[in-house]
Amino acid sequence: MKRDGNEGGDTVAPVRVWQIAATAVCGHALTLSISILVARRLGIEQFEAYAVSASAFLLMVSVAPLGLDKYSVRILPALIERRDFSRAHGFIRFGIRAILGSAIVIAAGGGIAVWLGDRFDSSVTAALIASCLALPAGALAHFCMEVTTALGHERRATVVFRLFVPIITLAAFVLMILMWGKVAGAAATAAWGVGWVCAVAILAMEIRRSAPAELWTRTPQAEPGGWVSDAFPFLAYRGVLALLSQSSILMLSIMDPSPKAVGAYAVAVAVTAPVVALLTATNRAYGRRLSISLERRDYNAIYEVRRARLRWAIPAIAGMLIISLAFPRQLTGLFGLQHSHDAVASLRILALAGAFTIIFSLAPTYIKFTGARRLMLVAGAGAVLCQSALLTALVPLWGATGAAVAHGSAMVAMYGVFALIAWRDLLRRRVMPRQRD
Repeated sequence: MKRDGNEGGDTVAPVRVWQIAATAVCGHALTLSISILVARRLGIEQFEAYAVSASAFLLMVSVAPLGLDKYSVRILPALIERRDFSRAHGFIRFGIRAILGSAIVIAAGGGIAVWLGDRFDSSVTAALIASCLALPAGALAHFCMEVTTALGHERRATVVFRLFVPIITLAAFVLMILMWGKVAGAAATAAWGVGWVCAVAILAMEIRRSAPAELWTRTPQAEPGGWVSDAFPFLAYRGVLALLSQSSILMLSIMDPSPKAVGAYAVAVAVTAPVVALLTATNRAYGRRLSISLERRDYNAIYEVRRARLRWAIPAIAGMLIISLAFPRQLTGLFGLQHSHDAVASLRILALAGAFTIIFSLAPTYIKFTGARRLMLVAGAGAVLCQSALLTALVPLWGATGAAVAHGSAMVAMYGVFALIAWRDLLRRRVMPRQRD
């Protein structure tokens, strides 16, 4: 395993983190371009169909990998560090099979439920069916991305995931428009499916090329029961985060059937998504280093990870807040909603909540890598219940703005608790360095 020469083992140089963050932001710009194209070209009703299907896809793709995608960043670096290539090979093979099977079951169940449920109009139903068809490829792409990260190539994983997929998606969607002229929101969802299929092929080749040669020559040794059990906290956390992130749009589409309300909130989510992109890029850059530091019980190095991360994250957060708070109408105007009070207010609320979460976003990663997982799950479940109650109370009163208040409040509370749990656990481990993890 290649090391950077710093004392204490593997590190992530700041320039690499900036490169990953820049790649993530560029990728989000492409994703934002797709959303703007859908809103401008297809109209607000088809944009609602696209936004609802995107939320449903993100919810399903968070559950379908069974937590094995995020768990790979914890287990693979440790296995390779110990040169346990048989288990590393077995984990990759098991992960592909388990995730593919899970995604097919969830996609089939979701598609049948949408088809028979008759709760949405025809455009939303078609887009939801398209998202179900894209799920197997999307779930495998998420797993392959995290495995590539675990192998020490987080920058390449980010390039494929954040740049390659949106580029292919945008090209496929534009080609559909040129070929057929008038298309629906389902076409944009299907274009994402094309991007995910291509991503799986590219990342599979990258994994084959970048993994130690000895890994593929060893007989795979699987521990499915133990891996599924250890991955459960990752699955639970992803599920909680997906419910918090996507249930607002889904509940808004049910409780307030106006396409304008759903569109206003979806626009605010799309504009503030760079915060999420930076959050995931940061965790991808530092997750592998955190795993190796825990494996070596080098708790002082974990403090350095946090300090190094904040040195670049705080200026980035400040810049995004200034843009989001000072120019909200210009940003929502890209979608033709510059005169929507709900879109502007939601944008400001979500920007503030996103800034808070990105500051403490490494805390849940640390908790999942250690033993304080039960507290994390309790805090996450509490946040879901809190947001559900707030959505029920505020959406009928304030529409999209109420949904933003509900989501922002739940996220700030949850990440504040995560930061407290992680800080106390790290202090305990630093005082008692020989205690078992």
